[in-house]
Amino acid sequence: MKTKIFISIFLMALTLSFTDKSFSEENRSGESFKLTKVATSEGEKPNISLEITIEKEFQPDEFDGLDGEEHGEVYDPIESFNRRMWNFNSKLYDYALEPVARGYRKITPKFFRKMVANFFNNASTPIFFVSSILQGNKEKVDRSIGRFFINTTMGIGGLFDPASSRYKLKKVNENIDQALGYHKVPNGPFLMLPVFGPTTLRGVVGKIPQIFLGPGFLLGLDLLPSIGVRGLETTNQYSFHLEAKKDLDSFSIDPYTSVKDFYIQHQNALIND
Repeated sequence: MKTKIFISIFLMALTLSFTDKSFSEENRSGESFKLTKVATSEGEKPNISLEITIEKEFQPDEFDGLDGEEHGEVYDPIESFNRRMWNFNSKLYDYALEPVARGYRKITPKFFRKMVANFFNNASTPIFFVSSILQGNKEKVDRSIGRFFINTTMGIGGLFDPASSRYKLKKVNENIDQALGYHKVPNGPFLMLPVFGPTTLRGVVGKIPQIFLGPGFLLGLDLLPSIGVRGLETTNQYSFHLEAKKDLDSFSIDPYTSVKDFYIQHQNALIND
C-alpha cells in the first residue's frame, strides 16, 4: 500500500545546499509532492505540511532507527551553532546566490538550462553506480549503465535524456550517504554547514568518496575550474527553484526546524526507495 509521510516544510533542501543532489528540477525518486495548509487562528502564520507519497510497500517500523534517533526526533546537539550557520546561509542566498541565479534564469532559455541539468545528471552516473553496487541493487546498477550509455550516445554527451523520454528508464537517485544508511549506519548529529547547507555526520563522511567520483576529479580538472563547474551546476539548479525560500519564509514559523525535519525524513525515504 502507499505510505504517506507528512513533513512540515515546503522548501526542498536544495535551496541552501551546494552538494546535495537529492533534488533537481525534476524529482528523481518517483515521489509525488502535495502542499497542505493547516488552519490557524487569525493573525498567525499558517503551517504548511508537505505530503510525500511513495509508491512502495513499507512495513510500519521500516523507518525505525534509520536516523539514529528515537521517536523521530532529530539529534541536534549543536543547534545553536547550526542556527547561526542557517542565518549565514540565508543571507548568502538572499544577497548573492538568488540574484545570480535570477539573472542567469533571465538570460538563459529554459531548454538550455534543462540541457545543463541533464549533462550534470549524466556526469554523476559514477556516484549512482557505486552507491547502487554498495546496496546490492542490481536493477539500479543495470539502469545506471543503460541510462549512461543511451544518454552519452543518443543524448549527445548527456545534454538530452532519451533514456527517460524514449526508453522510459527512470533516473537513478543514489549516493554514498544513502548506501551507508542502507547498511544501518546512523545519521549522527545534524549539521548545518556554512555554504554547503543541511547534512549529517554520516552525510559528510559519504561526500568524501564522492569527491573522487565527481566529474571534476574524473576529468582531471584543477581546483579553480572544478569550482567553476560546480558553481554553474549549483546556479543552474537554483534557477528552477527561485521561489522556494520566499515560500518558506512566508509560511514556516521556524524555517530552520522545518528544513532540518524535512532533510532527515527525506533522506530516510530515499534510503527505503
